[in-house]
Amino acid sequence: PKVKGAELTLFEDDFESYQVGDFPSSGGWEMIFSGAGPQYQVIVDNVSASPTKSLQLLGQSSWACDTVKRFNTNCPIIGYEAQVLVEDIDVVDWPTGRVGFWSRAASNIGRFYALVSFWGGGTIKADGQVLQNYTANTWYKIRVILNKETRLFSVWIDDVLLLENAFVPHDTSNIEAFGLASEMFGSFKAYFDDVKVFYVFDLDPKLELVPATGIAATTLVGSGFAPNSKISVTWDGTPIPTVPSPLITDGYGNFTAI
Repeated sequence: PKVKGAELTLFEDDFESYQVGDFPSSGGWEMIFSGAGPQYQVIVDNVSASPTKSLQLLGQSSWACDTVKRFNTNCPIIGYEAQVLVEDIDVVDWPTGRVGFWSRAASNIGRFYALVSFWGGGTIKADGQVLQNYTANTWYKIRVILNKETRLFSVWIDDVLLLENAFVPHDTSNIEAFGLASEMFGSFKAYFDDVKVFYVFDLDPKLELVPATGIAATTLVGSGFAPNSKISVTWDGTPIPTVPSPLITDGYGNFTAI
């Protein structure tokens, strides 16, 4: 997806507001699977991308730690950012740190969408492709934008576009949350910081009158505006009453008024 537009944040979390040693459930995070045990899925202050805390996760063999935070939007273009660090690299090439959109409705154990994974052998992958190598104990900024209508997503690592318009093979209308995971490996921990989930809307809004000419042109049709936003109409500096009133764009940034 080409990012021609503005972003509005659905939620963000730098994990600074939680107590060390706690799981951040007070911030809306849910532990779907507990991995190596709840005692490992906690806020820490000895590793962080931005001072002074991050979320530590640790999976174990045959049992992942999946944590999610739910969100809701009708906007077709959504995205996420997260800082990710994996503490070590091993010869066993199995996913460790993972970030992506998530849905429990899609399968009994849940499913990730537009997923970016740090593999134990030292590579970062998405869509089955190696995007780049990574170094242990180093933070990487992951950014993904997904168009749910076309089911295409793109991936940036440290602000460099490395994957463009990869196809999601599953129905993205099921997406209900953003997820962080330490998968079924268990030898070393993954850390997450500075998480943000957002949606994207067009910066080139359009207005048209229907019909386009004549005195009967009384219907105003707008598209490409900020979703769920109040619209005011003026003519030569004078406010014009509309029906409906107040005039609010829908979840896709569109409206129709008279």
